Amino acid sequence: AETQIVEDLSSLSLEEPRSAVVHRCDVAGSPNDKRKYRILRLKNGLRCLLVSNGYRDDIGEDDRSAAAALRVGVGSFHDPKNVEGLAHFLEHMVFMGSAKYPHEDEFDSFLGEHGGSSNAHTDGEETCYVFDVEPEHLEQAMDMFADLIAEPLLKEDGAEREVDAVNSEFEMNQQHDGARRQQLWCHLAREDHPLHSFSWGNRQSLIDEPLKAGTNVNAELKRFYTNEYATSRMTLVVIGPGQLEALEQLVCSKFARLPSSTLPDASIADCGMPLDPEVLRRFYKIVSVREANDLGLAFILPSMTAHWRSKPVALLSELIGHEGSGSALDALKAKGWAVSLAAGCSGTNYEANSNYCLFEIQVTLTDEGVAHKQDVLAIVFAYIALVRSSSDEQLEAFYDEVKAIADASFRFQDETAEFEYASDLACQIPQFPDEHVLDGEPLYLEFDLATYRQVLGALCCDNSLVYFSSQTEECKTAAVETEPWFQTAYGQEPIPEEWTTLWHQAETNYSSAFPSLALPKANPYVTTDFELISRGPKMAEPSLLVQCPKYNLWYMQDHEFETPTAIITMAIRSPVWFGGSTNAAYMNLYMALIDDAIQDVVYLATVADLSYEIKGQTDALIICVRGLSQKLPTLFANIVEFIKNYNPTQEKFDIMLKHVQQAQSNAKLRPSTAARHARAKALFLQAFLPSDVLFGLECTGLEGLQSYLKAGFSSMRIDAYVHGNLSEADAIAAVECVTTSWPVPVLPVSELVIQRLLQVPVGLTVVRGVNVNGDDFNNACEFYFQCLATDIKTKVLAQLISDILEDPAFNVLRTQQQLGYHVSFSWRWSYGYPGWLVSIESQGKNFTVDEVYRRVETFLTDSLKTLKETDADSFESYVESLVNAKLRPDHSMSEQASRFWGDIDIRSYDFHRLEEEAKALKSVTIDELVALYCEHLLPSGSSRRALALMVSSQDEPADPTPIECLASYTVDTLDEFRQSHSFLPVPYKPLVFYN
Repeated sequence: AETQIVEDLSSLSLEEPRSAVVHRCDVAGSPNDKRKYRILRLKNGLRCLLVSNGYRDDIGEDDRSAAAALRVGVGSFHDPKNVEGLAHFLEHMVFMGSAKYPHEDEFDSFLGEHGGSSNAHTDGEETCYVFDVEPEHLEQAMDMFADLIAEPLLKEDGAEREVDAVNSEFEMNQQHDGARRQQLWCHLAREDHPLHSFSWGNRQSLIDEPLKAGTNVNAELKRFYTNEYATSRMTLVVIGPGQLEALEQLVCSKFARLPSSTLPDASIADCGMPLDPEVLRRFYKIVSVREANDLGLAFILPSMTAHWRSKPVALLSELIGHEGSGSALDALKAKGWAVSLAAGCSGTNYEANSNYCLFEIQVTLTDEGVAHKQDVLAIVFAYIALVRSSSDEQLEAFYDEVKAIADASFRFQDETAEFEYASDLACQIPQFPDEHVLDGEPLYLEFDLATYRQVLGALCCDNSLVYFSSQTEECKTAAVETEPWFQTAYGQEPIPEEWTTLWHQAETNYSSAFPSLALPKANPYVTTDFELISRGPKMAEPSLLVQCPKYNLWYMQDHEFETPTAIITMAIRSPVWFGGSTNAAYMNLYMALIDDAIQDVVYLATVADLSYEIKGQTDALIICVRGLSQKLPTLFANIVEFIKNYNPTQEKFDIMLKHVQQAQSNAKLRPSTAARHARAKALFLQAFLPSDVLFGLECTGLEGLQSYLKAGFSSMRIDAYVHGNLSEADAIAAVECVTTSWPVPVLPVSELVIQRLLQVPVGLTVVRGVNVNGDDFNNACEFYFQCLATDIKTKVLAQLISDILEDPAFNVLRTQQQLGYHVSFSWRWSYGYPGWLVSIESQGKNFTVDEVYRRVETFLTDSLKTLKETDADSFESYVESLVNAKLRPDHSMSEQASRFWGDIDIRSYDFHRLEEEAKALKSVTIDELVALYCEHLLPSGSSRRALALMVSSQDEPADPTPIECLASYTVDTLDEFRQSHSFLPVPYKPLVFYN
């Protein structure tokens, strides 16, 4: 890396913005990364990474998005004790106006008009702000962004509304088991430790309690910003087109004005361990929200941040969480005690920070496993002891393998969307020196045997907290305490002495007690050949390589990304797969059984950074594999062979039946999920509710599953797509391995199932449901508006309406009216037909679902004025942004392949639709847009087809003035709705390529 350091600032003219730079260092990305990078340090202490994402020496500028993210090295761990949640509250307030741009929605409105968006998040030791925008508007966006960071107004008149937003976010997550357990660990931490806090914030912590104590929250907010948001704690990432010099000039012109500081990142390194020994070495029984039996171990380790070169937590997570033959999970599954095992550290500041590292091992138990909790953990401790006893050479061999996989992954990594990439880099950079800001996170750079041994030594039964999270009577009976913020019921007791005796024996006698346990063998899926295949003619779209009665094979060789990677996707089509609720239940069961049993075949491939997906969808069993191409056909063939020969036992069937029942019951718990499922059931020909699947599961049995699979594979048609670094011969061989495995008759064209959309009647149709979780007072609404026009111009106008109203909807319904934390206005294109969707998740104690509907109707009425008053320049900006978005190059081969497969899967084969839509956009007018809105979205629209899916909370008060509608149904009577209306024909030719 070339480094330029400016040592004498006094000789530089401050009239030149780049004179603010005191350190400049160009750094290299991965060998396949065409972007260019530069690290800067400004005189005021700001550290910055510039990323030129659109400049190529051979072609100049490329039209990609621009983005920026700023990370501040302070977070919730430094909340004042008298105003818990203050850092999170400040994060919400920063984007609500600045000295130069005082309107609270000015920044988001500008971004929305120019194809962008913003977001932010708060963690324990950091806060991050991010936005993206059309590249030609980056300079103006940066000016606004810098002013929001430098001089946020933090206005008191908007503070209470934003507290309501913070409160809504908390209440949305109050029934999330992971969040509840994290807050329980915070509650159990030492009272003088920063972990002992409530970082979410809500009305109680940000309004009620400060009011009682006479604390001025707005003054505390401004004090926190002034004292903690030091420039030297800030890391800025800017991704944009053009050369690095232009980006450097831009950053200096906008951010050099921030005041200088030398304050280091806020740290909790010297606070001591968060959990006292008497808290740590206990057994906690937690009443869960979901139907799941999770048994866990938690170990508090010293901070691992200094060990980024050797990555002990990541390496040992791979070893202990191994799922292949000889692993702890393999032994637990053999006994029928567990469904899954995960090990490691999630990476948020609540698990990994400057003070400690929380290493967890969590096992999801079967019913039989619940009765053997101590034995389950004995196997886990025995496996850790086996790893601990491994020789230095064995550990180094495993390290070398993991390192080789990481090296290859980094070398050929997919390009990430700018928004996500900027945010990830901003949070990643502060941990690493300049020369490793890009590879310090993904690569293993040092084999540190001593540290590995030290961490393994700490993962013992004498250093563990044990927890069991479940809805069993055991947990409910033991739960005599309550965590005060999430109201999580729990109990605690000493770990039984006979358990610790058993675990000590397991640690000592692991080889004789559990002879099946073994360290991982060498991974046969590790790629060794990275050569590109011989290139044929350049392809702009997939070609139909083979068209025959058995299958259609689409193929596209990569010429754009030039990486030795590929994607193989196949749909085995049969009307049997989802032919009724019982068959849908069987498909869910089959997928769970396959996912459980196939790990011996696929797990080592996933470790080697290959990925797979097997799922049921509409009329197809989908098999997809992706990754480095050398071993990909082998993985695909092994999956096919496994599926062909798999025959579950009765014991395994019973275990997975209970697992699927739990999963379907859990799917009903969140009201937003229930509303989304109800919309799918109401609108799509092939769709089932979780309750449908649960009903179907009551009729299932092992013999029935075997009959179902026999019928499903008795005749079939295959659609396949091979994309990337595989030859035509490789593609044909992949499909032939399936057709030879199942030499069955061809499914008649007349039996192919085409997914279709229900025709919503003119007027308002209401579907009501009730949140099944009585402890959750959230409700959810989805309002869908359908348009029957299928021409391209209507399609792009529908999307334009969404682009224009997305930000006003958020500002009015969420920011101003505080209907809920999740508010969105989006467009839909469902099997050929455009439409719009307004989604809101609220709290029934604040707004009934009927009141939410009335406010949405008022917004839609008022929005006609917004559209009519959109001036020509603004309209042109929206059109230009949408055109650019459609013509923007794919970020990665995976993104490109997924886009083309989507057209193949629904059988529209419209590979040039984005170009055609961009062309159509250039002729649209604001009058056409207003006319479409008036007809289909305005409450008085003559052709308005509206469907309201409303899931209320159980304690929601009855609305005194229920909404008037054409017809009303409940979620349980959706079949009546479906039977009363017809399904629309698809406006394309889905069977054109079938013989």
